[in-house]
Amino acid sequence: MQTPENGVSATGAAPLQREIPDPPKPIAPLWHTVVLVVGIIFLSVSGAMELSGAQASVNRLQTYALTVASELFMLAWVYFGLR
Repeated sequence: MQTPENGVSATGAAPLQREIPDPPKPIAPLWHTVVLVVGIIFLSVSGAMELSGAQASVNRLQTYALTVASELFMLAWVYFGLR
């Protein structure tokens, strides 16, 4: 017996039309995501350069404050992209 799962109606009539769903819409624009990824890479590279080698003796409180500020900025950036 043919069933709706295989595309044929149970009565033997013409095949059922399957509705093709629309592709999912992006959450944020591509440019927004690229800017976020480039910013994360920049912060990672600059932090690694700042905390490596002879320059390793930095003010930890300042480093933590800048980290919190940059993460809050990225959170706001993501929120902006979702709107």
